[in-house]
Amino acid sequence: MLFSNSALPDAVLMAGLRVSPSRDRLLFGLRVREERRRQGLTLEELGERTSLVWNYIASVERGERNITMDNASVLAKGLGLPLWTLLQDSSEVYPKDSP
Repeated sequence: MLFSNSALPDAVLMAGLRVSPSRDRLLFGLRVREERRRQGLTLEELGERTSLVWNYIASVERGERNITMDNASVLAKGLGLPLWTLLQDSSEVYPKDSP
């Protein structure tokens, strides 16, 4: 039986098998990185603001972490943003029809 990334049984995930990150996880990480860089923050500086270690934030940005809502909220607050802005797909923010 085949499973999508979000439907993999916990036993498979706990066995340490590598699974490609979902599109949503990649988009979230890219939004965090875009906003961090736009604000001129290093990973270390964002880590200081959030009490998250910089290498954890880097792995979130690469889409390697299945981040919890709590940590997603902490990152958003550290960036001074409402959480929904990091969850929004860039195509929703900037529709192709916009100038």
